[in-house]
Amino acid sequence: MRFQTLLLTTLMVGWGVGAMYAGLVSGTLPLIQQELGLSPEEAGRVLSGWLLGMLLGASGLGYLADRLGRKLSLLASAALMGVFTPLSAAARGWLDLSLYRVLAGAGNAGYMVTASVLLAEYAPARVRGRQVALLESAWAFGWLAALLLSRLIAPSYGWRAVFALSGAALALLPVLLVSVPESLRFLVAKGRLEEAEK
Repeated sequence: MRFQTLLLTTLMVGWGVGAMYAGLVSGTLPLIQQELGLSPEEAGRVLSGWLLGMLLGASGLGYLADRLGRKLSLLASAALMGVFTPLSAAARGWLDLSLYRVLAGAGNAGYMVTASVLLAEYAPARVRGRQVALLESAWAFGWLAALLLSRLIAPSYGWRAVFALSGAALALLPVLLVSVPESLRFLVAKGRLEEAEK
């Protein structure tokens, strides 16, 4: 049970971080528009970049999870979110900001798909639905964190500071590396039985 709790908690933190990354642009968009001189159409492209990334990431990183493993996909997804969200602070226009949002959004969707599958593969049947629901509830906490960061930091230090400070969440990567195991089902399906036994 301790393992289940640790796995759920770790994956929830990553899920919440992804939600925070998704919400940062919403809380800072007026400042972004003002500084970069974005038209409403360009601002819409920036907002849509995340959704386009999610479309690409869910399929691409989901495929990676099935081919090379859940853990690798989870790490790659977290890295995409963790690198390209703070990098957004360096954007000079709608095009590069949109590109960073596409790449970070791809990581977010990849994380969501992989984390929910990995958790479901380890969770006992009697609590599987409850655990997946708890995992997904972390979205609300992450979005709340994004709004708080935007309200507390952006008025004094600007929108770039909000995105730059989000790089602190990269500390999640070593935690995922150490705490999250590969999927037993994946290892058995790939014939890696010794690893599965360990």
